Amino acid sequence: MDNKSRVFGIDVSKARLAIGDYEGVVRLNIDNVPTAIAQWLSGLAPGSIIAMEATGAYYQGLAALAHAAGMRVFVLNPRTLKHYAEAIGQRGKTDPIDARMIARYAMHEQAKLFAWEPPPAATDRLGQLLQRRERLVHATQLLAQSLAGVSALKSAREELLAAFALGVDALFCDFPDTAIDARKLFVPA
Repeated sequence: MDNKSRVFGIDVSKARLAIGDYEGVVRLNIDNVPTAIAQWLSGLAPGSIIAMEATGAYYQGLAALAHAAGMRVFVLNPRTLKHYAEAIGQRGKTDPIDARMIARYAMHEQAKLFAWEPPPAATDRLGQLLQRRERLVHATQLLAQSLAGVSALKSAREELLAAFALGVDALFCDFPDTAIDARKLFVPA
């Protein structure tokens, strides 16, 4: 284990993490799975900087594990990194080059950056509920459209749509203040 804190930039994708450090010594590719990430983090000095681009949900596991391992974690805006790469004259666009550029950005700009903190559990739960709500709304719209022209099924259509509305209410029972707002968003076209 290296006792010296270092600065790492990680280019994150669904399956892989391209890792580069500011000093240009480390260039790794590891699987974007918890076991591989934990094994890599176990060899780093606590307090090392782990910087990554916010890439959908793919960065979240790395960020959480790095934070839990005592690293300073920065999740960076992709647009900011794109402009930074242009400003420093970076021409190549490969994962290892991007990883090193992210490390360079974190090293030079760390005083201006905000360290990433895990979101509260309620925030994660609300995010999951909103994803389920989106699927229910989509299913409701499909049902409403497919049954719209069939007059013989008008009452069945109304019952189904009412049942879906109740489903949305049930999803948000953990968040009573959001149930009313969610119901307003649910009204099918």
